[in-house]
Amino acid sequence: MRRLLVAALVAVSGWAGVPVAAADTGDLTYGCAMPDVGAVSLGVVVREQLPVRAWPRVPTAPFLVSTEVSVPAEVAAALRADGVRAVRGHLELSVAFADEARGVGGDIPETAVPDEGGFAFTAHGVFPRHVFDVALGLTEFSAGEATVTWSVSDGRQWSEPVEFGCAPAPGQDRVMGAVRVDNVIDERPPRPVITRTATDPGTVTVEWTASSTLLPIRDYAVYVGHDVVATVLQPRATITGLRPDTEYPVTVRSRDTIGQESDASVPVFVRTAPDRLVYRVTGAAVLGPWRADLPVAGALSATLDGGTLTATGALDASSATVWGGMRVAVEFGPAEITGALADGVLTGRLTTTLSAPTISWFGTPHPTPDCRAAAPVDIPLSGPLTGVSGAFTMPEFVGCGWLTGYVNTAFAGTGTLRVGLASNP
Repeated sequence: MRRLLVAALVAVSGWAGVPVAAADTGDLTYGCAMPDVGAVSLGVVVREQLPVRAWPRVPTAPFLVSTEVSVPAEVAAALRADGVRAVRGHLELSVAFADEARGVGGDIPETAVPDEGGFAFTAHGVFPRHVFDVALGLTEFSAGEATVTWSVSDGRQWSEPVEFGCAPAPGQDRVMGAVRVDNVIDERPPRPVITRTATDPGTVTVEWTASSTLLPIRDYAVYVGHDVVATVLQPRATITGLRPDTEYPVTVRSRDTIGQESDASVPVFVRTAPDRLVYRVTGAAVLGPWRADLPVAGALSATLDGGTLTATGALDASSATVWGGMRVAVEFGPAEITGALADGVLTGRLTTTLSAPTISWFGTPHPTPDCRAAAPVDIPLSGPLTGVSGAFTMPEFVGCGWLTGYVNTAFAGTGTLRVGLASNP
């Protein structure tokens, strides 16, 4: 399979002197000599969160730079002809300013190649902290050459990454924006600082420091990428309607009572939780007055919906030794954990059934196919996923023949369970 790459290009733009919301840049065209395809042209729109101004010899905060790349139909057709079903990679663009150049890099997310037509993707990067040691005035930003790294998938496996360069087409105005460097006291609110994030499959919750300024803060605008998704009065927001297991850049701006808006916060990249996880269960139960130890292990398939966890699956067969002479083989029925999961702490219940198909009495195994707990076991659980625990009452066993009394003496009554749940997306 040919290794075909599509260039993703990022550039930096902005405004000079006055606060404005993040805006699209002008279109640019870049030419790339793609392996097995030849010369192609790609359209690029860049969005950014440039600061309004900077001060000489004072570090600026990192800011978000995003690129929306349109891959034309002829390039997509060449990919499809090679059996390519998805692409992913990384981009690095040289951004020139004040006689310097700085690379702005970002991941290109896994993107499906459609059955017909072209496709598009957005890559997010961060322009790093920088100190402007220049004369006062406007500092322009210009887009330069790009280095692109790409892997392709045929639906079964990914190719090794391939790297090549792209250059802006001649005759274009590659100045993408400017920052004003001066010594003017900024009366706008300070940028918020995001201090905490939490995720579910379709939501992200963020908290940030409340802005302190001479004028009262009217509200905060919360951005995913460059789109406002919430306007709130308090320094906390929950963003809904997101895709599971997807990374999003989140920023916040504050606004005072006369409408002055801060620069955007330093971007935080947050990945939503997968909508389905597999939890490996490891731990043990301690049963009855003689504290028989019963190892507990298995795998549960879990879903998360608005902080509610539902996990179902199977626990492995196990065995417990009582005294030195009785060993009970234990099999579990279908297991289910339900409860609330917040910040890695679970409050819920585990339910399952138990049977004891074989009981060994002083080394002699006795088949007991009808031996089982008379009711499902219901165990309240609480604690971090690394060690949830709970106390429970073991139901009486029935159907164990002449060994029924011995089993109940050993197992029935109060027990405790402690297990860890480790997730594999």
